Amino acid sequence: MRFDVSYKSAESASSFGNVNNTQGHLMKVDRDIIITSMYMFRSNVSQTVNVAPRIYNSSNQLIGTAPSISTTRDMGWIKFTLDNPVSIKKDEGYKILFYYDGTCAIGSQGGYSDVNLTKLSTSDNKTTFTILNGYYVNGGDSIPTSYNKTYLMSFGFDFYYYVDINRSFAFHEGDYKYFNNSWISMGSNVTESDYVNYGMEDISSLPEDAWKQLLGNVEIAHFTDIVNKTELLFNIETEPFTLAEEWEDEIVKVIEYTDESARNQSYVHFETEDFYFNDKFNGNVDVLYFNDDPLKTKADIELTANYSPLDELNRDFDIVSWTDKEDIDEFKINMSALPFSQLIIQDEDFQVYGDLQQILINKISDQGSIKVLLSFDEGKTWEYYKFNEWRSIDITNENLIRNKAMDINSLTGLTMNDFNKKGKNKLRIAYYLEDNIRQQEYTKIDNLKIVSNAPIEDVKFTDVAFYLLNTLATIQLTFGGNKLMGQLEDADQGKVQYRVFLNNKPYYPSNGEFTPIAPSPIDISLNISEKDILFGQNNDLTVEFQDAWGQLDTWSTTFIGTYSGLMFMDETGQYYSNSFGGILKYLDFGIVIAGQTTMEQKVIVKNQLGQDVQNLILEVMKDQLPPGVEVELSYDNKPVFVPEDYLLFNKYIYPNDEMEFYVRITTSLTAPPAPSGQFEIRVKVDSV
Repeated sequence: MRFDVSYKSAESASSFGNVNNTQGHLMKVDRDIIITSMYMFRSNVSQTVNVAPRIYNSSNQLIGTAPSISTTRDMGWIKFTLDNPVSIKKDEGYKILFYYDGTCAIGSQGGYSDVNLTKLSTSDNKTTFTILNGYYVNGGDSIPTSYNKTYLMSFGFDFYYYVDINRSFAFHEGDYKYFNNSWISMGSNVTESDYVNYGMEDISSLPEDAWKQLLGNVEIAHFTDIVNKTELLFNIETEPFTLAEEWEDEIVKVIEYTDESARNQSYVHFETEDFYFNDKFNGNVDVLYFNDDPLKTKADIELTANYSPLDELNRDFDIVSWTDKEDIDEFKINMSALPFSQLIIQDEDFQVYGDLQQILINKISDQGSIKVLLSFDEGKTWEYYKFNEWRSIDITNENLIRNKAMDINSLTGLTMNDFNKKGKNKLRIAYYLEDNIRQQEYTKIDNLKIVSNAPIEDVKFTDVAFYLLNTLATIQLTFGGNKLMGQLEDADQGKVQYRVFLNNKPYYPSNGEFTPIAPSPIDISLNISEKDILFGQNNDLTVEFQDAWGQLDTWSTTFIGTYSGLMFMDETGQYYSNSFGGILKYLDFGIVIAGQTTMEQKVIVKNQLGQDVQNLILEVMKDQLPPGVEVELSYDNKPVFVPEDYLLFNKYIYPNDEMEFYVRITTSLTAPPAPSGQFEIRVKVDSV
């Protein structure tokens, strides 16, 4: 991106060149720049002289000049546009002076030309010219030498330089955001100027805690002005995860690209649970066989299956027999069959003492399939553990149980940390048993063992009474300006936690769980987003809190949804703008004729910040007004309207306090037309 800079040294303050002009300054600059113009300041001396700039490189080659200009006394700043822009390289020495053909001094401000000048900081505060070693002598110009170096000269440059711009925003929940001690939203649309002025230069320097504040999907939006840059690489460090977890229950297609022209096939290896091809084919299967032996005329295939024609009968059936032997009055049939797959549920819970560490199942046979589900609430709900979390399951859905329930290895691999996520001391187990109809399999379990660190061999006490006293946690909260503030504490100095509901829906944390349990007291400071508030209606805000013993209490309030901040309203209480700066209605004066002063209109500013403030100042943004137009403010309009440049309410302003003032527009007869003209009134306050 190109940055244009105009720099002029302070008048009568910079030493540059001297009166005989055989000397100038050797200078360097701390970045590559391109100089397009030079300036000098002419004053005091009355003679007319012809002046021209000179720029020499380190090899004494003249690389920059401009046509001379005839100058006289008190011309002030004189601009010299160089014949061609001059490229100045970083950290290289360049000789810069002004050449003139007269016999008098250019300026007579007094002092010595080599006084206290080492660095010149330009107006962009990013580029610095450095004086290397005072005057230099260059013999390339034929110039008078009859004057000494007793004068000062002020000078300047017009130059520009390029900087590669690389800026980023985080796109989260429909808004572009940047981080500056906290995440700041730029709205749903941003411009190139927004990237340059607010974009993050190095997102790798953001702390981990900053990224954790962005819950859900986050996209990185990047802007660069490097035209030949075609791609960007971001290294993103996340919590460990597996592709199986990300693609759970989804159909995955693998596409491979290769530039090996001779390669015509690929191999992909998947690790899955054991299954039979028979189970994947629903119906008849055609087997295709290819052989290039011309003598082979048929193919044989051998299939092994546990099959009986009786399997084709889907309903109950009777077996009828007939015999001509009169001495047989009873007919016996021996039949072997596999039971249907079934879910067997325990009638009672296992009581767990201490921390549950492991569940072990001893399976006698390697054949057959057994899956397990666990219940921690006496069989009301059933769960399985997958991808580091407990998941609920519908036990009436056999296909879901077959695919989701835990196998023996998954169950025995659970650790104490996994069970502690449930925090229960009761456990009930359901077993899903299934034998494959096509194999000679039998599912057999010998025993189940529950391992816990129960203190059964501890010290025994007799005739001892324990009294456990617990004080309920308390909460002190206030709500105003759409902000919830206060403190949660426990008189026992125990640990506490809380959660917030807005209109009977989880608000914080968003998943409805309690906050992590933490030592008392906990400071609460929570902004309620206006996007979630019902405007003009009753909103219910509830805080549930509890201590480490699980004793629960609640705090609640009801409020009418409205905007927060310092809000402008008309006499009827209708807002002119919302909390986000969006315009709801205009302070409309209608058509104003040049030379006319409008009637004053009453405006109200209301404190809806939810806290005390002071020193409220109202001010018109005059730089936005067209010529000949003034917007005037007054504290009152009775007995007369007294125009003020700004209004100061020098007092304490409490929540919901209202300040009244009056506005009118005055115009001159020469004011140019300004269709649909607009103006802004801004308000500022100090915190108490």
